[in-house]
Amino acid sequence: AIGLGVFTAVGVRVAFFLHPTSHSFLLVFCGVLTGVGGGLFRDICVNQLPQIFHTDVYAIASIIGAIPCAMLMHTGNISLGIWVGIGVTIFVRAMAILHNWSLPVAKNIHD
Repeated sequence: AIGLGVFTAVGVRVAFFLHPTSHSFLLVFCGVLTGVGGGLFRDICVNQLPQIFHTDVYAIASIIGAIPCAMLMHTGNISLGIWVGIGVTIFVRAMAILHNWSLPVAKNIHD
C-alpha cells in the first residue's frame, strides 16, 4: 500500500513538473500508470501473479489517490498534493485489505 501510494504521487508530480498546464486527467493517468506499473514490475520480478489481475481494490485505490493529488497541484499546493495523494491511496488500499473489499467479476456468458 505504501509503495502504491508513493509511486502514484510521484507519477502525478513528474507529469505536473513536465507539463504544468496539462489537464488533470493526464496527471491522474500518469500517476496511476506509474503506481500500478511499479507493482506490476515488482510482481513479475518475484514471479507472482500481478496484483492488478486479482479482484483486489488496487488500481482503484491509485485512481482515488491520484485525483486529489492532481487537483491540489493545480492549485499550487505541490507538497500538500503529494502527501494527500500518498495518504489517500494508502488509506483506500489499507481499508480494502482490512475489510476484504473486492471488485465484481464478470460472468462467463457460456456457463
